[in-house]
Amino acid sequence: MILSKKRKNGFLALGLALGVFATSVVSPVSVSVLASEYSVRNVLSDTYLQTRASAAEEDLTLTSVREEAQQIYTESKKALDLDLSGQTFNGSSFVDYAGKDEIQVLNNLAKGTDDQTIVVRFKTSSDGLIFGAGVDTAATTGNNMTLAIIGGKLRVVLRNKQKSSCAPAGGLKGTFGSGLADGNWHTVAISFAPAKDYTTDNVRLVVDGGEDLYATTGWGNSWKAGFNQGNGNDFSVFQVGGGDYTKIRDYATAAFNGTISSLTVINKAYTVSQLQDITSKTSIGKTTVREDARAAYTNKTGFDLDLSDKNFDGTKGIDYSSNTDYMSVLSNLKTTTNDQTIVLRFKTTTGGLLFGAGADTVAANGKNMTVAIRSDGKLRIVFRNTKKDGEAPAGGLKGVFGSGLADGNWHTVAISFVPSAEYTAENVRLVIDGGENLYPASWVSSWKAGFNQGANADYTQLQIGGGSYVGVHGGDYASANFNGKIDFVAVVDKAYEIEELKSITYEKLSQVETKLTAMRQSGTGKTWLFTGGTEAVADFKNSSTVRNWVALFEDTMRNGGSYIERGRFVFNTAKRSSDVASILAAYDTQIAAYHTEAVAIEVGASDYTKGQNGLASFKTNLKALIDKINAADKLAVVVTPYASKDSSQSENVTLYRNAIKEVASDDAKIVDFSSIAADKINADGTLTPDGHQAAANIVKNTLGFGTSATSYNFNLKNLAAGSYTVQKKESAGNVTASVSGSTLQVKVPVAAGSTANLTYTLKASDGQTVTGKSNKADFAVTGLKADETYTLTVNDISRTDKVTESYKPVSIKFTAGSTSTVISEKTSTTYDFSDLLTAGKGQTYLFMGDSITHGVVTRGYDNVPQLFAKYLDEIGRKDDVVINTGVSNATLATTLAQIETRLTRYKPDVAVIMLGTNDCALNGENTVNSTGSTANGAITVEEYKNRYKTLIRKIHENNADTRIVLRVPCEMINYGQRKDTYHSFFAAIPEVASEIKTEIPDLKIAVVDHLADWNYYHDNVRNDNLANIEFSDTATLSCGWFADGLHPNGRGNMEMFQQIIKELNMYKADSELANFSYVLSDWKDTSSIKATATQKEDQASLPMSQLSSYTNGLRDVTLTLIAPDGTEISKTADYDANGTVSLNTLDAEKTYTIRVAGTDKTNSKQVTFSSELQKGTSEEEKLEEVASEKLMDNAFASSGRTASDSGQDGPASWAFSADLNKIWSLDWDDKTNGKVPAYIGSSFDKEVTLRKVTYQSRQGQHAGKNRISKYLVYVTSEDIRKSGAAAGTLANKDEYVTVNDKLYKRVVAETTLGYPNGEKQEAPIILPKGTKADSFFLYVTEATSTLGTTVAATNDLSAGRIRVFVEKGDTPEETECTCGLSEITLADVAITLEANETSKSVKLNPAATITGDCKAEHEKQITYTYKVTEGTDVVSVAEDGTVTNKKESGTAKITVTASVTKKDRTKITKDKVITVTVTKKDSGKEDPNPNPTPNPTPNPTPNPTPVDQNVQKAQENVKRLLAQADELFRAGQGSYDDASWRAFTAAYEAAKKGGNDVASLQKLADALTAAQSNLTLKNGTAVTDATGVFTYKVTGADTVEVTGITEKGKKKAAVKISSTMKGNGKTYKITSVAANALKGNKKMTSLTIGNNVVTIGKNAFANCTKLKKVTVNGNKLKTIGKNAFSGDKKLKTINMKKVKSLKTVGKSAFKGISKKVTVKVPGAKKAAYKRLFKKGGIAANRIK
Repeated sequence: MILSKKRKNGFLALGLALGVFATSVVSPVSVSVLASEYSVRNVLSDTYLQTRASAAEEDLTLTSVREEAQQIYTESKKALDLDLSGQTFNGSSFVDYAGKDEIQVLNNLAKGTDDQTIVVRFKTSSDGLIFGAGVDTAATTGNNMTLAIIGGKLRVVLRNKQKSSCAPAGGLKGTFGSGLADGNWHTVAISFAPAKDYTTDNVRLVVDGGEDLYATTGWGNSWKAGFNQGNGNDFSVFQVGGGDYTKIRDYATAAFNGTISSLTVINKAYTVSQLQDITSKTSIGKTTVREDARAAYTNKTGFDLDLSDKNFDGTKGIDYSSNTDYMSVLSNLKTTTNDQTIVLRFKTTTGGLLFGAGADTVAANGKNMTVAIRSDGKLRIVFRNTKKDGEAPAGGLKGVFGSGLADGNWHTVAISFVPSAEYTAENVRLVIDGGENLYPASWVSSWKAGFNQGANADYTQLQIGGGSYVGVHGGDYASANFNGKIDFVAVVDKAYEIEELKSITYEKLSQVETKLTAMRQSGTGKTWLFTGGTEAVADFKNSSTVRNWVALFEDTMRNGGSYIERGRFVFNTAKRSSDVASILAAYDTQIAAYHTEAVAIEVGASDYTKGQNGLASFKTNLKALIDKINAADKLAVVVTPYASKDSSQSENVTLYRNAIKEVASDDAKIVDFSSIAADKINADGTLTPDGHQAAANIVKNTLGFGTSATSYNFNLKNLAAGSYTVQKKESAGNVTASVSGSTLQVKVPVAAGSTANLTYTLKASDGQTVTGKSNKADFAVTGLKADETYTLTVNDISRTDKVTESYKPVSIKFTAGSTSTVISEKTSTTYDFSDLLTAGKGQTYLFMGDSITHGVVTRGYDNVPQLFAKYLDEIGRKDDVVINTGVSNATLATTLAQIETRLTRYKPDVAVIMLGTNDCALNGENTVNSTGSTANGAITVEEYKNRYKTLIRKIHENNADTRIVLRVPCEMINYGQRKDTYHSFFAAIPEVASEIKTEIPDLKIAVVDHLADWNYYHDNVRNDNLANIEFSDTATLSCGWFADGLHPNGRGNMEMFQQIIKELNMYKADSELANFSYVLSDWKDTSSIKATATQKEDQASLPMSQLSSYTNGLRDVTLTLIAPDGTEISKTADYDANGTVSLNTLDAEKTYTIRVAGTDKTNSKQVTFSSELQKGTSEEEKLEEVASEKLMDNAFASSGRTASDSGQDGPASWAFSADLNKIWSLDWDDKTNGKVPAYIGSSFDKEVTLRKVTYQSRQGQHAGKNRISKYLVYVTSEDIRKSGAAAGTLANKDEYVTVNDKLYKRVVAETTLGYPNGEKQEAPIILPKGTKADSFFLYVTEATSTLGTTVAATNDLSAGRIRVFVEKGDTPEETECTCGLSEITLADVAITLEANETSKSVKLNPAATITGDCKAEHEKQITYTYKVTEGTDVVSVAEDGTVTNKKESGTAKITVTASVTKKDRTKITKDKVITVTVTKKDSGKEDPNPNPTPNPTPNPTPNPTPVDQNVQKAQENVKRLLAQADELFRAGQGSYDDASWRAFTAAYEAAKKGGNDVASLQKLADALTAAQSNLTLKNGTAVTDATGVFTYKVTGADTVEVTGITEKGKKKAAVKISSTMKGNGKTYKITSVAANALKGNKKMTSLTIGNNVVTIGKNAFANCTKLKKVTVNGNKLKTIGKNAFSGDKKLKTINMKKVKSLKTVGKSAFKGISKKVTVKVPGAKKAAYKRLFKKGGIAANRIK
């Protein structure tokens, strides 16, 4: 066998191109194919298959040439293929074709100009004629052509034309090769290319894959040969195997004795390389195997079952079990030591059993062999085998191989068994359709297979196409009888090499089928695009939340395989009303832009409704579109229209279906939707959910992706009656309301001709709501509270699907003449992508992620990208496209490895990414090797963050305008290897966004946190969401969001989709899909606990203490009263065991029924309690009366009197209210000469600061004449009660007393109450600031009357009583004023001593300047301190600023510090350093030594130049400044930005050069000072201040952000973030608090935030479990991030009374804080802030 290098490579490419690889094996042994194999095959098969159909030099086999010749024969009679395998050639017989159709082929070739080839395959042991054809049998005319074997060599006589005379020559004949009569198979091929004229290349002759033997003859320049040479006469002789030519010795010596397998003539020439392939011994083809099998049949060691004329319709097979001849073959194979092969050729669209043989039909005993096609188009084989251990057969040797084998095309499977190879990789070879060996290498060490394995069990069964093997053990062998065609089954006792098996099984495909096969290849990531009109659009209106047919096809096609195969993306760019013409026109944007390998065009009503008039242009456009797709080397698929509901269009549908077949049959794959039943089509022509499933099954089956039917029952149910509300469209109009007297008149714009079926809700500012129904468009509501502002919402409940439609809410103040205004609902979100919904051009949204984004196991429900696409379609964005490149099991590693196919080629406008669920797994695919294979293992959070940043950078580099949305994955309950890692990985995602935003400031990036959202729903709405759904049981359908504990089901995907559009501000209130909700199971409960509410006149109240015994605890309580007409009045309050729920504006004349409900704190169920409504005194009031009497008994015990005493000095009546926002009063009769002891007390919320107590006399004759003179105040708290202090008595006014078994402490000693306004009836009683208590009392020791004893004698005050009012009052605001100290005016000091003085003092009088609003107030409060900082031996300074010299000369420095305490009790200071110079005057006395010794005369010196003292001082100043700057200059630029550093260095260098005059020197000094002070740190640079409490980073030229708190700061209970900080020698404004900055601070109890802070980041103060109070100063705060204060469970006071610019409160910003929190806000902002804080987790009624 001679193989050229080209041919060997050709077979390799062919095998790789057509190989199909096992992805799963049903076996006890785990079998896998490495991803590296996939990636190599991917590259080779793609390259090969893309060029195979169009290559000029194809890799061919004898079989492929024969098949092509057969096709040409049918079409034009210019080729023929003679199958002579059944013909006998015994040396005397031959076949004569004279006068038959076959000779007509030769005549057609004789008259034409085509090239030609003849190929013959034979075997013989003697000489003889193989073939002879011509005009006559004369030996030397040149008009004949013969092939024969003479002397074991090939003898060829060629029909020819000689160059010189242009006449045929009898001399063109020769002998070639040798050893051709050795009894083995040989193949000869001769190609004629007469157009080459007289050149060496005009004939090519190859024998058995060898070299071109014709080229060695030297004939090329003298002759050309071929069927159309000679004299061009018709052929009259055509004989095979003998005949007339054997009579002429020159042609042949005898007739042929042997086997001629085939003789093929075709009207084309092949290259030498191709002829080598065709004639190669490995290119043996199916015919050879069948011949071998027939030959073996003579010895009963093989058989060839020709089944081409048999019918297999799926009802039965053919049972050969009783055929003794065939059973003898199997019996012999059982004991043979030879190798064996089985080959099967078939075609089907449904599958079934092909072959079954063995000892029985038991499923798993290893004694049977079956070959079947599964319904999914894969090959299922069970092997008769011997297991290595114990030499016993094993039922586990079975597997699934290949794909797409049920596509209706011919396929061939060949399996060679080599048991003699023992347990090695060579013991089985399995090839399908010319592909690679699919037999798993991992099996070879455990089994060997074959007909002679299986414990030598006898054969009793042989069945073809069906029989008793079908259905055994759940279809383990085969699930059905075969339905299709079986060409043959051949079994032979020999094995073939892999290359031979490739040749045997090769199936020639059309260009379309070749491309389709490539699309199905294992190991490839081939992508699809579907486009078309309305019928292909995924729309919510008709298919609800279940997948349309394109998405269902994707669900099948992307299931399983390596990460490369799971990347077979399917995109849908269909647009409503598109036709083929518009698709062709938009080819570049609608098709080419997505770079897919296959394009499917759906033809629908937009085309066929044009009827006959549009048919011609339709054909033209469709042809052009298909040609364009093919020109781009893509697979073209055309989907025919399904039936129309409009019967008048039936003819047009048929017309266009036929047109599609006419235009597309040869150039595109046609998918026929004509079988979709009418009941699966909606009235508007779109498909029902079942119709989409039917369509998807047709696509899947036609394209060869399996035959099993997709069928989902959609147990989640699509519509929940009344379960969701959608806002009416703008065109519906708005509700109007007006106040007329005591009635609210409402008008609703109900559509004309419609019957009103309305509900309404009126909600007051205190949370009380009134709800009712109306069957009229105009209706009235009464019983509303005067001057109260209500929000009115009207709903239309008339829709047949029970979905509620709401009108836009309106606001109205219930005041006569008022009219309503429409409330403009504006969503407050962190991110705003709403502009995308009004963009002029279509937007491309790309969703990237793992299996959750991919959307696996949703059981037919839409995933997030599909829901998003339906949403865009619903709101009219028909040009927007959503593509999903999520891949199951994806990590950042595999995503980055395939970034081009997953992202960059699409250049999306928005990239939505969710990765991390697999990255955090300890066995995630976190490594991709250079070969493309993956390795599993763990990575760190930091590695994860870095990879995420790399991905974001690549997106930004690819398209700087791409907006990026990072999705934090959802919760999970099936952790796998993620349980201990996923929280830390997911928490890193917002950090990635924040850090990359700092790196790329112009990056548009958002974060959507699904994990937080899922847990919030679980903790606050209902806790059954984190559960798997039960698809099979509709009766007890759970409401879980998981399909398997990891992947979301339809509910979970819906929740994530709706969260995305809301958080990106893309939510439309009038969208059905944006508000959709699945059916929810009942989430209610009942309790036998009885709650009794009391109605008094128009008021009703319910003490919540009655529900304190509810075991799970309550989150809130709702009191509802239902009037006889069904109108309901209700109010919900946060549960407080000491609180009440109250209703007002009741109709005292009506009889109400009551309903009391609450939200279970554990599971969020709505619990309805047993309830009763009673009228009269409430139980609460009774208890308070009893309590007050008891308290009075204790209070008066020392004087022997009681509260119920009827004596003259006892109190007559008491009245209390538990609501601290109302006045508490105490009355008593003054019958003791104006002096009585008095006591009041009550319980209230813990840690309330009491501020003021006032008194007022009652109205009457002596109003205002009675007053409290003296009093004490006692309080109690938990700390006081635990102190163990010894209790005294009230009578003694002791510090501690016991009242009602509680220890109280005196906080105000006996005090005389002053009346600053004389006779004014109110006076304050001020408690010490910060007094904390949970109960208190005022003890009045003296009360006086201006009427004195006269009053007492006449009892004239019996009608006048004193009232004492105790008000809660506001806590003093810890506001921060903006004042500061700018400078201190104080000159340097000179102390000059007279000659006779030794000491002198000077008083310093500094004056500091105040800046700010409180200037006048603070200037009175400035204090000064003084300190000698240099020259302490020269002077001293007293506290009052008096400076006294210590020496008579010298210089000293004194630092003067001015300070003032601001309103927030912080101290600000300013320093001023002055110089003090001490000198002493000359005494003026004569020199005591008037005659000194004269000095020697010095050498004369020039007079020095006088020094300008001012210049010298200026130079010294510059020198001093340079010394200060020098250290900074030497340290280098460091973290300073470029611009400010350049300015500084320039000023520094200029100053070093100096100047010559005062002005220039001063200018240099000023410039250096300014440059140094203006040095600006780069953004992101960390800075600290002198306090050492916080860490900061620079965010701007003069702004910083708090990034954390130091260890020193963590020890502080009262934490204050100031307005500014000093760092690096500069003052910065503190404008933001970073995410997580103070998260988890366990010491902080109070927090003050400065007035420059604009933004508070996510989690900034989360989980500060002791934080009780927050005060925000100033008016600049705009944003509070997600979870900013979440988990601060003791937080009860939030003071934001100055904050008027707040725009955003992030989701769950205050989740988990105290339910009793009070938020103080500006009055004008109360309504707006209620909505803001509600999102953050604070109820509206807590906003004050």
